[in-house]
Amino acid sequence: MKVAILGNFASGFVRPMAEGLKRMFADIYVTAEIFYDGHGQLAKVQPGLRQYLGKATQGSTIKNTLKYFIREAPSFYPFLTQLRQFDVIIIVNSIAGAFLKEFFRDEALRYWLPKTPIVLYDVFYLPTRGPWGKWLREGNPSEGIAQPGNWGLERYDWYLVGSVVSECPLPAGRQPYSLVGFNFVHDSLRVEPKKEFIALIDFEIPEHMAERAIQVLACQETNTKYTVLHGRYPMEDIRGLYRQSSIFFLAHRESFGLPICEVQACGSYVFTPYSNWCPSHWLKTDLAEPGPGTLSKNFVVYNNDKQFLINEMERIKSSYDPYEALSTFKNAHPQMYRGDLEELKQFVRMVESGEIHSQCHREYSHITCDYTGPFG
Repeated sequence: MKVAILGNFASGFVRPMAEGLKRMFADIYVTAEIFYDGHGQLAKVQPGLRQYLGKATQGSTIKNTLKYFIREAPSFYPFLTQLRQFDVIIIVNSIAGAFLKEFFRDEALRYWLPKTPIVLYDVFYLPTRGPWGKWLREGNPSEGIAQPGNWGLERYDWYLVGSVVSECPLPAGRQPYSLVGFNFVHDSLRVEPKKEFIALIDFEIPEHMAERAIQVLACQETNTKYTVLHGRYPMEDIRGLYRQSSIFFLAHRESFGLPICEVQACGSYVFTPYSNWCPSHWLKTDLAEPGPGTLSKNFVVYNNDKQFLINEMERIKSSYDPYEALSTFKNAHPQMYRGDLEELKQFVRMVESGEIHSQCHREYSHITCDYTGPFG
């Protein structure tokens, strides 16, 4: 089986997810190729030759019309021709962008790839994301959804996801996802001997400056060296900072937060003022039940209490072992470190058997994506 993974090369979550997924496929001996220009090319996809027939001169042959089409759209025609060589297309993106109408033209992509399943690899699973299903339908400019009438689960033929945990219960019945997790087994994400105990403070969020002030004061009062993230970093540079750090302070609620995984892979602890800033990392025994879960011992929840934070920083400092943090991460969230290869194998079997096919998306519009309980 051949897998096409469509991503981008920008600094952000898409590239590490795409590269990790390719490593996971390699671990189960499946050929996968990453198209780093995939998102950009998707935006260019047009319906096909039929729209150009009316523009062709009288007496034109299909061959001449094809030449006209290639001339008008030289970049994405070779791209789509390449995609036809693959058995499944996996698009790496997340809510809300993955479901926005402007991300790509669905009828156009399926016109060109009528028999190829189109799958989303997302950190989340839409039905467990509270009001996002409603916002996608109705629009919510404050959340980056400028226009209503976007897609729900009926956009993709299957879903590969990293986490299905949050305050929201998992809907009853069979769900079209495979919980494959992530692969962060990479030389840039490793435990290194720490020259000193360093705190890393996440990017500034204006709405949470009070929480940040307590973090900075705690570092100063414990004589802890700290680094504050700002601006933009190439992936290699920011991972270098992760390897140097011993603790990582969250700056806001992370709906998922790949850095939470990446810093643990480098032997760092995660400090958060509130437990609900890390919902996708909760441990829950019953996913069908609403409400919070617990966090592994790599997470220090200090309830925005400066003195309690200081005490916890001193406790971690006194016995800090980056290899213990890595071990806890592997044991508590193995699918977030190496990925769940059995889940991925099952996904491959379903594609090969035809259980996952290019028309599966039509079956998902009935699945509930509107949780009305507390969220966020």
